Amino acid sequence: GTAAGVVAGTKRIVRLQTGFVYHYAFAMLIGVAAILSYVIARTGGFPGGMRW
Repeated sequence: GTAAGVVAGTKRIVRLQTGFVYHYAFAMLIGVAAILSYVIARTGGFPGGMRW
């Protein structure tokens, strides 16, 4: 049931936790890039009209 799903999900997450700072930094960079890409795709440009 629900408890088994939580346990299975937790086991997957624990394997991702390596303790290395650069892994967390890389994951944050990927997340920021994904959010920025989404915003650019939805609005047709950078927020505030910033153009390069």
